[in-house]
Amino acid sequence: MRFGRRLFAGIFWCAALTLVPGWQGSTGVARAAVISEFMAVNDTTIYDEDGDSSDWLEIFNDDSAALDLDGYYLTDDPALPTKWRLPAVVVPPGGYLLVWASGKDRSDPSGPLHANFKLSGAGEYLALVAPDGTTVVHGYSPSYPPQRSDVSYGLASDLTTERCFAIPTPGAPNDESAGCGFIEPLVFDPPRGFYEEPFELQITTATPGVTIRFTTDGSQPTPEHGQIYTGPIPIVTTTAVRAIAYGPDLLPLEPVTHTYLFLRDVIRQNGQNLPPEYPPKWTGGVGADYDMDQRVVDDPAYAGEIIEDLKSIPTMSIVTDVANLFDPQKGIYTHISGRGVAWERPVSVEFFGRKDGREFQVNCGLRIQGSRSRTRHLRKHNLRLLFKGIYGPTKLEFPLFPDSDVERFDTIVLTAGHGNSWSGGFERALYLRDTWAKDTQLEMGQVAPHSTYVHLYLNGLYWGLYRPTERPTGSFLAEHYGGDKEEWDVIHSGKVSGGDKEAWNTMLELARGDLSNPAQYAALLEYLDEDNLIDYFIVNLYGANDDWDYHNYYAGRRRLPGAGFKFFSWDAENILKNVKGNRSSVHFYDSPSVVYDALRRKSEEFRVRFGDHVHRHLFNGGALTPERALARLLERAAEIEGAIVGESARWGDNRGRLVPFTRDVEWLRELTWQRLVFFPRRREIFIEQLQDKGLYPKVVAPTFSQHGGNFAPGFELSIEAPDGIVYYTLDGTDPRLPGGAISPSAEAYVAPLALAGTVHVAARARVGMEWSALTEADFVEDTPLRVTELMFHAPGGSSEDYVEVTNIGAEPLDLGGFAFTDGVTFTFAPGTVVAPGEAVLVVADPTAFEARYGPGLPVAGQYAGNLANGGERIRLVDPAGNAFVDFRYEDFWYPEADGAGRSLVARDPAQPVALFGRKEGWRPSGWIGGSPGAAEPSLCSNGVDDDGDGLIDVSDPGCDGPGADTEAPACDDGRDNDRDGVVDLADPGCQGSSGTTEQAAWFDPLMCYVGRESQALWERMEAVITDTLGGTGQYTVRRPFALCLPGTRSGEAPAAQAVDTLAYQVRAATDQPRPNARLLLRGAFGPAYVDTGREDLLLVPAAHAMGGPVSPPDPGSYDMDSYKCYRVKLSRELPKYFPAGAASEFADAFERRRR
Repeated sequence: MRFGRRLFAGIFWCAALTLVPGWQGSTGVARAAVISEFMAVNDTTIYDEDGDSSDWLEIFNDDSAALDLDGYYLTDDPALPTKWRLPAVVVPPGGYLLVWASGKDRSDPSGPLHANFKLSGAGEYLALVAPDGTTVVHGYSPSYPPQRSDVSYGLASDLTTERCFAIPTPGAPNDESAGCGFIEPLVFDPPRGFYEEPFELQITTATPGVTIRFTTDGSQPTPEHGQIYTGPIPIVTTTAVRAIAYGPDLLPLEPVTHTYLFLRDVIRQNGQNLPPEYPPKWTGGVGADYDMDQRVVDDPAYAGEIIEDLKSIPTMSIVTDVANLFDPQKGIYTHISGRGVAWERPVSVEFFGRKDGREFQVNCGLRIQGSRSRTRHLRKHNLRLLFKGIYGPTKLEFPLFPDSDVERFDTIVLTAGHGNSWSGGFERALYLRDTWAKDTQLEMGQVAPHSTYVHLYLNGLYWGLYRPTERPTGSFLAEHYGGDKEEWDVIHSGKVSGGDKEAWNTMLELARGDLSNPAQYAALLEYLDEDNLIDYFIVNLYGANDDWDYHNYYAGRRRLPGAGFKFFSWDAENILKNVKGNRSSVHFYDSPSVVYDALRRKSEEFRVRFGDHVHRHLFNGGALTPERALARLLERAAEIEGAIVGESARWGDNRGRLVPFTRDVEWLRELTWQRLVFFPRRREIFIEQLQDKGLYPKVVAPTFSQHGGNFAPGFELSIEAPDGIVYYTLDGTDPRLPGGAISPSAEAYVAPLALAGTVHVAARARVGMEWSALTEADFVEDTPLRVTELMFHAPGGSSEDYVEVTNIGAEPLDLGGFAFTDGVTFTFAPGTVVAPGEAVLVVADPTAFEARYGPGLPVAGQYAGNLANGGERIRLVDPAGNAFVDFRYEDFWYPEADGAGRSLVARDPAQPVALFGRKEGWRPSGWIGGSPGAAEPSLCSNGVDDDGDGLIDVSDPGCDGPGADTEAPACDDGRDNDRDGVVDLADPGCQGSSGTTEQAAWFDPLMCYVGRESQALWERMEAVITDTLGGTGQYTVRRPFALCLPGTRSGEAPAAQAVDTLAYQVRAATDQPRPNARLLLRGAFGPAYVDTGREDLLLVPAAHAMGGPVSPPDPGSYDMDSYKCYRVKLSRELPKYFPAGAASEFADAFERRRR
């Protein structure tokens, strides 16, 4: 029988069982129980009682007696044979039991059964295990093959032969009447990607006797539509090729798409060369826009880089029948107001061009996304991908976001940045604001949608810079927090997106109560995740979000007692615009601000907790310190710095703009404003705004002499506060009790604290009855043991992976009881002694390790688990359980270490602990295979031609000595790294082959004090000075005159520890020519072109200390350009990068001040 779209509910979970009366209560001995059929990709075949198309399996009793399954187990993991226990259900002779493999874990024998795991469509282990917990009654080992949508798999009538079933029959005998042979995947040679020259494409499959049909117009091929493949297909320009294969008694392959991009054609893209199916007008008669602006493409600033810019981030290609996009009746781009399933169209989506080489292609649905994005004049609209069984897989299973562990998605939103984009007419567009808000929520330790950036193509037409991001639906919440998506209530801008509004309305009603009453306050917290709400509001208030919170928010709550609503940043495109913006009084009906405003006004405990969160995030290296908040924006800016050029060419002239928006003018100017105005000034302004609302105390919080982290034995912690008495605790509690009293656990600080072991220090200052915010940090007594090498993605497979740890101390170290607890698990045996400077290894498979790396290496044992190829957390604890090594490595740090043969090695084993969690703390090994248990060579002394230029180690001019870590620094890599049109030593920014940057030196503001020298009258002398601009000239050295000290950007130290404090005033001879030149300066304020004027002063330093000694310059020749001072001004035709109100900090021996 065929089940189709049938819903199974109640106790009738298996049709076959309902035919056998009195089956419960029977007993019997298992003699022939098998998993006779299962479906790992159930899209439309059958639905469970919740309406979900969950995976399923059936157990068949091939015996003449009833089978009691009480105590049997189902598992998809050979290492966990007792993963899910079956309840007391009895299967009659020849009967079937249907079990959903949904992950919902329901074992009530009176209702449908749901295992606590799901089946993988890619193939995995599956078994039925006897009550002894070890005997496999029947299984698919080591793995069943990859599965197809709505095609089941199991046993033929002989109960031995494995096969697929085109007609699934859950709970009934398997139907072998229809053939369902699998066709081997199509091979496209060459594969999707970027090409410069025409080629011939071959499409093949290993399955004989099949027919291949293909299309090149975006339409989906079928057995009745498309050209029959008979030989190579000529590809001469950008082309999307879609193909299927089919044959007698074979299941047809789903359509496969490969997009071939010729970027030299892409940059010349225009609507005049398109087929007539691409209309000249879109929704409401607005003029269509398909063109790349040639003013940007041919601009000398971008012409040399735009091709590479279009490859600087991953590419996403959406291919579909043109009618699905632009048809007057059904095209979603010509009906942008259309919503819901009726305006969802089938497409293929490809993702490729990421640095790690990972890619995917799936068939899915496509809609226009959002509200304001549907405004017709925008032309560039938000889009949404939906993964459904009617198109292809029900989930996208792919690590789309490198910083996330979630790899399963129901939907992905492709944001165009309409409220923060040039297509929307916004001159201050950054394409970073909403991303920054989400990234900030993540760095605060909360869950938030992850984001990445892509270049998007629609049917081969470049459509601009887009940002794929997660949508906080029930599925998102289930993936990140657990449970099933149906268990979550989801509210989106006041509307129900999942579940219902019952708990939401209860929370809002409780917020209207007397929240100064502890009982009512506690009742509200039964429905509210208070810490999450606070962090969510801090992000939006700090950013001064002026398009929120009457909309643009998501909230979700799992329907469990005591579970609270959590809040997620969404569409925060109107932040980081006004350094004085104040939204602390935000309050809108039926929104999160109802709860925030009530708590702010009525609850002292909420205000205290809010202030503590503010202090945690805005000070002591928190997520919203000026340095971290800006760095997070600049990291994303660096990600799209090249990609924004393509966006400029595509949409910089939208809405009739005569001069297109460009990177080096509008984008760079806005980024400079963020660097010099918003982030340096925002914290101080924000704190004052919160203090006015009682959300941050005016009593200054204590500071620690070291803010948490590892400490050496004998360390003493000092605590300081400018006012009041400091109270502290060491037991993890707050020195302040609810209501404001001093905790009995707290002590008044009188002297430095001697710390030992692992301790949480919490401190507040108290002035009268007023408390400061809480300063708290975790301290761990350090152990001189470090993870110094990771082979996490060995080319030969995970069995060749290993971890190296090194004793960086001065004494032998017994590792007995030390353990890895995250990433992999392993406990060192007593007596594992490591000498100073020596290393030991823990490995995935000792046999495979020795076969690959050789015998005799210091292997301490075999770890459990696997080092994730995509990066994960590594945690090493001491015998007391104190985590003294705790960091996360990432696969994208160095491609050479991600499956290319090299390991990750710590740059300096004794480096600060924080560096182990950052790219700069590691480098690729100097050897293929790494250096397990041995000293690591530098890349300039490993005997390998690492950069492939034919020169090895110190014979390579890129090596700055045998200890250098690269043979290919920026000045010897054959690339134009700073994209100024000049490469390596030809670039004036390069001082030598081993130079690490092609960029010219940064320039910083200078604060100069003009002073008088009290020495005896100075006799003038002559000096010969040489520089790049002016050549060699004669100069008169006058008396010591100026004291000139360098200033810095906010929060940065001067470049030199010793600064020259005395200078001699030098004037050029009257007949000296005045050079004039245009210079590109890249520095603290970003790149800018300047024109030099006359020489102002030549400052020749003479002393490095305030007290002298003072000596005149040598009359000989000076070849240091930095001695020559020129007056400069910005080139007239370029924008003013330096915004009014920029904050800069100046520090010298006399004072510290801000401007």
